[in-house]
Amino acid sequence: MTERNPQLSQKVIDLAWEAAQASDRAFDERDLANFKILSDMAATVMLLPTTAFNFQRAEIPSAQVPEIDVETTERLEVLPTDYRKLVLNRYTEKNEVVGTQINANTLPEHYRLPGLSEFIEEVIALAPVYEAFIKNSWEPEVVFVPNNLSLEQWDSLLMGHTLPNGRKSKGLSRAWRVNEVYDQGTDANPWYLAIVCSTERPPLTNVSPDGEHGSRANKTIRILSELPNIADVSSPEAIINQASPSEEMYCAFQLARLERGEQPVDTETWTIGKENISLGSLFFSFPIYKRQVFSFFSDRAHRLEGSGVRPSANGKDLVLG
Repeated sequence: MTERNPQLSQKVIDLAWEAAQASDRAFDERDLANFKILSDMAATVMLLPTTAFNFQRAEIPSAQVPEIDVETTERLEVLPTDYRKLVLNRYTEKNEVVGTQINANTLPEHYRLPGLSEFIEEVIALAPVYEAFIKNSWEPEVVFVPNNLSLEQWDSLLMGHTLPNGRKSKGLSRAWRVNEVYDQGTDANPWYLAIVCSTERPPLTNVSPDGEHGSRANKTIRILSELPNIADVSSPEAIINQASPSEEMYCAFQLARLERGEQPVDTETWTIGKENISLGSLFFSFPIYKRQVFSFFSDRAHRLEGSGVRPSANGKDLVLG
């Protein structure tokens, strides 16, 4: 972030250095009042022609950090620091990008992201899930999921992002179409929060979607049944269903990665989906050189070693019980 410059006295450099580092910590913790004070303390040195710093604060859109009310801030304070910071960072990112998408007419005005207080119950309910994912090395990601978007809306949102290799993402594709009805105007908050495992490959493979087949089926069911978001343990299929992402959770997860300029996951693998219609079991993949989200139905796993469970949890489901 910074480079020292010996043209200034050591005392000035040290004081400004400490103020800049403290302002960074305040920003990370969304302590906006102290962030402004500390930034102003360091500003005089930062802006000198012979500055002691090569300061890169311009890359952080601080003017667009949403306000968070006192009650929400206090409830966030009791959560693990890494989880709290991830929630705040992802909320800030999504709030900014949603505003851009609404202005570009790729999202309706109704989908403007509400204040973080609207998600606080889900944030708290998902905290034990986050900790369980950390324990299992599943790289948990916080995802803000828009509810009831159409196939065409997802296609527009996923289209045209620059991938790490310089190519553009190509939108949404399915191997089937069903008669879908979308009601986008009834929920006071058309968003919900989710935790999704973000490893490149699904961490629990060699298991069929019904949990009955595969060399790791028994181990997978045992691991999943111990997760705090699994309530129905009546059958292996019920357990896998609860632990798997829905189509909109999966799309929102991959979209967030694209919005951050990150490499999508599942470029060579398949993730078992939550939906299970009479045609068979749903799988998701994200083949980088094809149309970007590809879902298909099959009566059995594509190949057990190439498909698996990507543990996920829906915050709204947990709150509603």
